[in-house]
Amino acid sequence: MSLILDTISEVIYGTELYPDIYSKAAALAWKIIQGHVFNDANKRTGMHAGIALMELNLTRVNVNPTLIKDIAVLAADGQCTIDELGVWFYKHAD
Repeated sequence: MSLILDTISEVIYGTELYPDIYSKAAALAWKIIQGHVFNDANKRTGMHAGIALMELNLTRVNVNPTLIKDIAVLAADGQCTIDELGVWFYKHAD
């Protein structure tokens, strides 16, 4: 898990790979979902981790549970990139 947390603050050639809270939350969620970190509940855990990261940084996510499940399934199926997930987090932030 610490490697995943390191990933969200990664710098390449002096530029932060995930520069804002939306892209950081997306990278965290996506890496947990795609990395199959746990035996079960990777989609739920990934999305909750991303949402928790945003809330810890005083950015609330306002969305119903069905939409969270839907985007998590897309990410798990490889139909949603980290960038697309970042846009999703941005669009659902208060």
